[in-house]
Order: sequence, then C-alpha cells, then structure tokens
Amino acid sequence: MKYYWIERTDYGDISAIEEAGVLIRVFLPQRKKITFPEGEFEKRRTPLLRDFLKSMKSYFNHGKFCDFSIYPVRFPSSHFRKEVSRFLKDNVKWGKILTYKELGKEIGFPHAARAVGNALSLNETPLIVPCHRVISKKGLGGFSGGLKLKRIMLSIEGVKI
Repeated sequence: MKYYWIERTDYGDISAIEEAGVLIRVFLPQRKKITFPEGEFEKRRTPLLRDFLKSMKSYFNHGKFCDFSIYPVRFPSSHFRKEVSRFLKDNVKWGKILTYKELGKEIGFPHAARAVGNALSLNETPLIVPCHRVISKKGLGGFSGGLKLKRIMLSIEGVKI
C-alpha cells in the first residue's frame, strides 16, 4: 500500500508518498492543492512520513539544517539515473554545489552534462536526492520546482549564486 500525508509550509503545501518503508515521491512546496487518486493511496501519517515532513517544514519555515540523506528512497530503475541519484544523495551535502558536467564526471560520464540534467528533471525525491544543488556552468540551470524555489533552497543552505 502507498501512504501519503500533506503538510503546510510558509511556501505552500508539501507532501510525500511512502511505500514499503521507503519514500517514493516528494512534493516540494506549491500553492496549488495536492490531490491523490482515491483507492491508489491511503492518507496515513506513518512514522516515516511524520518525521520526514517535520524536517521539510523545519527546513522551509525556519531554514534549519536537515540531513535529508538519512531517509530511505526508491532509486530509479535506469542504471544511469540510479548512479546520478545515488551520487547526489551520498556525496553532495548541505551547502555544497556542483555543475551538471562535474556530476557526470564523478559518475564516470564526463561528457554527459545534458543527460545528467535530463535525469535530474525526472527526480521524484527532491531534497533527499538534492538535485537543487546541481547548477550549470553559467548559473542556476533548471529545476522542476522552478528557479525561484531553487534560489530559496540554495539560500537556506547558505549558497550564493
């Protein structure tokens, strides 16, 4: 069964989905209402969802340090996307950034900056897999949550771009 819970932050509603004790989807703050199809998900504040969303609220509402890498996630099935996600989760900590090209180089694909960006655009567990910490050599790059939110998140972590 897939469980979800929704919380409110100063930036909008956040949510996460848990299945079999791992987080499979994270929803960054958004102003529009987050909805889940009936029957496919059960609304339940599991211990994992409660703890993770409490950390997210602390991060967004108070700029508090949170080690999101401690939370279990389901990695993508594609080998390349899994390598990108694992490297980010395990190695790119609070306040650190790197470029798409640097990330490609770190995982053994030095000419795959664009592929890294594409993989990150499909990231279903932002913050845990901190795709906001990857930038282009010319600036912020992209972000599925929008560039305004990416700037906010990097600012919370003390990164100046």
